Amino acid sequence: MLRQVAHYNDFSPKFIEQLEERVNGFGDTVRYKFDIEKENPDKEFYNGKTIFPQMYTLDPTVFNITDKYEDRVGKSKSKTVANIKTAEMNEHGVLIPTFNKIRVKSGARGVIRLDLTKDEDRNTCMLIELHPKLKGGLFADPSKFQVVSRVDEKADATTQRTERSARLIALNAVNEMSDAKIREFADGMQWDSTQEIEILRNQAEILADTEPIFFNDIIKDNVIEYRAVVKKAIDKGIIMFDPAEYKFSWVGNKQPITVLSPIGEKTHIEKMAEFLKIGTQGQEVFKKIKSLTDGKKEKEIAV
Repeated sequence: MLRQVAHYNDFSPKFIEQLEERVNGFGDTVRYKFDIEKENPDKEFYNGKTIFPQMYTLDPTVFNITDKYEDRVGKSKSKTVANIKTAEMNEHGVLIPTFNKIRVKSGARGVIRLDLTKDEDRNTCMLIELHPKLKGGLFADPSKFQVVSRVDEKADATTQRTERSARLIALNAVNEMSDAKIREFADGMQWDSTQEIEILRNQAEILADTEPIFFNDIIKDNVIEYRAVVKKAIDKGIIMFDPAEYKFSWVGNKQPITVLSPIGEKTHIEKMAEFLKIGTQGQEVFKKIKSLTDGKKEKEIAV
């Protein structure tokens, strides 16, 4: 049970009983997931589509809740909760506590596993269960971002099986890609496609292994082909991008192809690929660009 020191964790007997019963219901272990990942700003996604902070600390460390069972004389229903580490009196007779904090390292990828047979982990579990940022928690504060959730083991098992199946499909897809397709995929991902084929294949395998659902989605959507054509056309000097006006033009006659919106996190290549993929005009331009990148035409094309 959370250590009671002075007014900290001074719960009513009924509240303690209810909290102990709740934690006992989790069995010997429980996991919590922290929504702390962010999209990888490196659009090559070499280390995966999402990244995690080196260290995340759940705050607040000290907070108040209401103990509805409190009926002891002279006791307030408002309780101060904290995981006490040390508590000492200073020379003025004032209590100076220090607190155990809940920290998540990047290697945990947002998930912590607690062994409820150990007092330290059990106290951490109790603190999280009472925390205002626990999704669906007893004292969840709707005005705060609910950053942590208890893992539903059954749902998590289903998710893991889905990801495992997706990973198998993704890795098989990479394995079946020809060297030419691997280079096209590299262009579509905006990697350096001039690298050795084994390096590119390894990068593709890493992406398929770490982000299988994302990998399968972009393969299924066929967006890679459009991105690859755009990158090849830029590399070969067929089209050019003006970042100041955020527009693409033909290099040969400087005629504009389209002006894109600078708003959003997608790259100019991804946005151009979307333009080419959607609509009659985009499809016509795509066919012409692809013909030029394939070397089937050599005359200048204006739209």
